[in-house]
Amino acid sequence: MNTNEISPKAGARLNRIKTASRIFRVLILLSFALPAFIALAIHFDWVAVMPGASLRLSPHQIYKWPFEIPDKVLALALVRLGLFGFCALVLNNLFRLYERGIFFSAKNVNHIRFLGYYLMIDWAVVYLLDALTPTIEITFTKPLLGSLIIFIAWIMDEGRKIQEEQELTV
Repeated sequence: MNTNEISPKAGARLNRIKTASRIFRVLILLSFALPAFIALAIHFDWVAVMPGASLRLSPHQIYKWPFEIPDKVLALALVRLGLFGFCALVLNNLFRLYERGIFFSAKNVNHIRFLGYYLMIDWAVVYLLDALTPTIEITFTKPLLGSLIIFIAWIMDEGRKIQEEQELTV
């Protein structure tokens, strides 16, 4: 058997990973398309706004109408939305690499590292949003999880470098 060929068992595993990656890419696309469609439907009065619906920008920033949102809060909410959009693009690129069968590359490591940084930055933005209210609640789950993801990305990168060195060794 040629060492460069993929065994049938590994091929089946790769196909499952590729299929799951496609599904997650579709879900990411829907995470953008569905809210945009709902916003258009509300704007053009295709549907009535549900009674009791509210905009939740953070655990303590809840508004009934968009025009009630103060400027500072709106700016931070837009920063958070932009970060989410960029994170979704990074995830889409990561799943695209997985779809192609690329699992341990420098790009993958950078994408995973960014996800860790995203969690930590999002935590800081939510903290700033909550600081604008009388009630503030501090949890450190997101920064710890972000640090853990960055640590895992570092381990993956070191493993990738070791693998590259072994491939060059005769």
